[in-house]
Amino acid sequence: MKILRAVGIVLLIIGLQLLMSEVFAGFEQTLLKFFQFTQSALDAAQAAIMIGHF
Repeated sequence: MKILRAVGIVLLIIGLQLLMSEVFAGFEQTLLKFFQFTQSALDAAQAAIMIGHF
């Protein structure tokens, strides 16, 4: 039955779309944490240079 195959394909696309949105959200959160860490490290390095530890 072609109609059941079409319904199955639609459900597969919807399921993949939901899963991929979670994957991209996790990837986005990982990148944000990495950039926050990098910004903190650069701020600490700049503060150390201003104080004269380097």
